[in-house]
Amino acid sequence: MGTTKRNWVRRVLERSAVWAAVLPLMMLSSDRCMAIAEVAQSQRQENLTEITHRPVRLLDANGQNVIASGQPVSAERTCGACHDAQYISNHCYHADLGIRRWFRPGQSERVAHAWDYTSGGVGGWTPFFYQRLSPPGESKPDLGLADWLRTYGFRYVGGRLGQFGFGHQLLTKRGGHSPEQAATPNDTPAGGPQVEKSGPDAMASSSPGSQSELTWDPDLISTLSGNQPVRWDWGSSGTLEMNCFLCHLHSPDSASRIEEIKAGRFAWAVTATLASTGAVVRKGTQWEYNKQAFDQRGAVVAQAFRIERPTAEQCGQCHGKVVSAHEQLSCLEISWSDWSTLTKGQIFSPQRISDSELNIAGKETLVRPWDIHAASLLDCRHCHFSLDNPALFEPPARGRPKHLRFEPRRLSFAEYLERPSHQFAKGDTAQGKIAPEFTGTMRTCRDCHDATAAHEWLPFRAVHLARLECETCHIPAVYAPALEAIDWSAPANGQPFLEWRGVTSSTSTTVPLITGFRPVILPRKAVDGELRLGPYNLVRASYWVEGGASPRPVRLRDLEAILSGVSHNTGHRRSESSVVFSTNQQTRSLQPHYSTTEIGGRLKNAGVSSPEYTVEIWPFGIHHGVAPARLAIRQCETCHSSSSLLGQSFSLGKVQDDDKSREARIVSSSGIPQAYSLQISSSTQNPVLILTPTPEKAGFYILGKSRHNWVDWLGFLALVGIVLAIVLHTSFRIVPYLSSVRSIGRQD
Repeated sequence: MGTTKRNWVRRVLERSAVWAAVLPLMMLSSDRCMAIAEVAQSQRQENLTEITHRPVRLLDANGQNVIASGQPVSAERTCGACHDAQYISNHCYHADLGIRRWFRPGQSERVAHAWDYTSGGVGGWTPFFYQRLSPPGESKPDLGLADWLRTYGFRYVGGRLGQFGFGHQLLTKRGGHSPEQAATPNDTPAGGPQVEKSGPDAMASSSPGSQSELTWDPDLISTLSGNQPVRWDWGSSGTLEMNCFLCHLHSPDSASRIEEIKAGRFAWAVTATLASTGAVVRKGTQWEYNKQAFDQRGAVVAQAFRIERPTAEQCGQCHGKVVSAHEQLSCLEISWSDWSTLTKGQIFSPQRISDSELNIAGKETLVRPWDIHAASLLDCRHCHFSLDNPALFEPPARGRPKHLRFEPRRLSFAEYLERPSHQFAKGDTAQGKIAPEFTGTMRTCRDCHDATAAHEWLPFRAVHLARLECETCHIPAVYAPALEAIDWSAPANGQPFLEWRGVTSSTSTTVPLITGFRPVILPRKAVDGELRLGPYNLVRASYWVEGGASPRPVRLRDLEAILSGVSHNTGHRRSESSVVFSTNQQTRSLQPHYSTTEIGGRLKNAGVSSPEYTVEIWPFGIHHGVAPARLAIRQCETCHSSSSLLGQSFSLGKVQDDDKSREARIVSSSGIPQAYSLQISSSTQNPVLILTPTPEKAGFYILGKSRHNWVDWLGFLALVGIVLAIVLHTSFRIVPYLSSVRSIGRQD
């Protein structure tokens, strides 16, 4: 290792040591924490000229400086000059998305649906990202790999899937292969015919082949480039390699990156991410490098090209709304990229809710941060750390000797900086099924907080701590909207009908009022096998399934083809897959108005095999948005009364088919038992599906709430027994007394 590199590593280690010493001092009161957060944010903005990373030479895929070649930036070659980029890409479930362990649909009981072919990520289907990447050999396929990347690549960092697909050879070097070859992960796909025309635009106009002519290979065939499947030219589009700058650049231009991905110019996605640095400039659909931004050695000027540890803002590009201490929250625009906000109403921010400009009910009283951990200067990486980080490394329990309490053998910081694993610690949630081998590797609340010492006031403390998740009491409410229902049964303009909870409807003269919502409390089997009660948001999903030997959701293009003439109401319609909650824009949503019988008949006439209207419930565990301790649930009657929070009903939106809605179930892969009941509201105009938790079915008995008939009978029998005992006891005392009185009377 050269002297310059050693000095750079030493500076990084010194800064890491300082932060390791300072962070424990920051667990203060919420007011102090918010003040510290504001100061820290100011210092971060003022010290942008302070350099912690060496200047970077931008290299293309051939290792040449892009100033000389004019080719797209390759993050793998650029970052690979110092870091083992291939190792990082191969050890990152964000890049893999479960594709490395894919299986034939229907061959696993650990998934939610018969058509799933991985436990999560790309092969674990959800109604929120409706269109599927169809696996090799599937008849009547939905999307090919290039189609999937163009459709959903806005939430994908690139890497393993975007470079190799289902195979083991780089997509730019591959030909066709048979489904049998693709189904064997250890086989290298054979060569095959190449594409005659190049580029996404050329492919869209190339002579389409019939489905029989193009044996389904998702890596090489596109279904969205014309009326018939055509071969995709990876040599022209390039592959979507792992984009290091998306997470490690101070201000990545994600919008430009997404634009390149949607256009099918995958190779230029990394380059577009650098637009905010001034190193590259867009010229029409092309990119040119700004030579003024480079020094004499061909490296980007470090002040403009700031590489840093990922912050919550970078994570928020795909995972949800993140608002810094100094950013004014005046408009809440929720898009499909804001996953945790969309499904759970999560906003990760240190600022007080009362300081936002959102139209929130009772906002003036909400002088608490959106999340106490954000206010305590915690970032995502503090909990979701790299599993081989030497400062936080903990060997897996499996295979560890029982006597070993601490493992001193770990990477040096120099080794870690060269080969940092990007397998991040993850929790155990109802919705997070990707990379199941790493489930539960994240530190829990109890690893940082001494629950026993903090709850000395709590009656039956051991029972409460054993049967409740910490979030049950410490996230008493959510103060942002979240999805209530998503309906794909009759999409309009390729978009589903959505219903929201926690917000009132807007009119032409009023803006929506954000009321927030109280999560429903449900039991779930944790990674340690214990059932615990925790808070959830539930989303009802409705869609059509094509039956037969290989069931799967009806393709979106098949639905759109039969929907001409089906009536929809003229309410506000969603635009750009986003919904806006602000002081100057209206809520946009869709409300369906159709007959499931009519749609089902049209699908059957169009050749869809045994179409079935399906309703299911998706749970989302709520783990962020933690309130200060003073606002946690403390009153016993909140749970231990006839109006218990643990039996609180939860709306699942307006229903179209009462029978199917009553049959709805929470998806089996979530680990939530069927400890609930479903009813349809009595309203005939707008019937609503209602879920009522019944924790007693899962073995919970809540004093003050739970009632068992046998307990009532036992109490009644005990009462009768006591009365009989009193009567008998009285009789045995009175009868001898009366007898003695009579005897005395006779003697007199």
